Amino acid sequence: MPKRFAARIDHLNLPDNRLKTIPNVRYQIALAAFEPEKLFDAMRKDISKDRRILSLMEKVQIKASKGLERYYPAAWPARVEIRTDEHKYSCKMLHPRGDSCNRFSWDEVIHKFNGLVKPILGEAAREQVAHWVQHADANRNTTQLLNLLSPSLEDET
Repeated sequence: MPKRFAARIDHLNLPDNRLKTIPNVRYQIALAAFEPEKLFDAMRKDISKDRRILSLMEKVQIKASKGLERYYPAAWPARVEIRTDEHKYSCKMLHPRGDSCNRFSWDEVIHKFNGLVKPILGEAAREQVAHWVQHADANRNTTQLLNLLSPSLEDET
């Protein structure tokens, strides 16, 4: 990946809190391999200390690439390479799903939103929030949105 952000995402140590899990690509890759359901756990209270995760994190290498540097900052490209004893697989991604050049459809946004907030927001509230956001241009009063979210916010205090 471009040198300018390689250091931001390359962390060998297990994160000790939820926020540190987000930019830790080694941890994210290991989590995807062994506990993929936790990738979209927005609360992520249980940070995995599974020995398999640390072992895979130690095998992942983050390297700066001059070849990818030319795309940055218009794109945040990456190339992933997986090596086994017998094969080498490689994939370059300039615009991942969700990028401004490869946008999610509204249905994909709703699917991701529901997956992230389902543990903390009921179905009716999720539908109302989604409706409010979809019509945000017409909604001038954010109090309605905050009220929809407030039951989940109160649970946190």
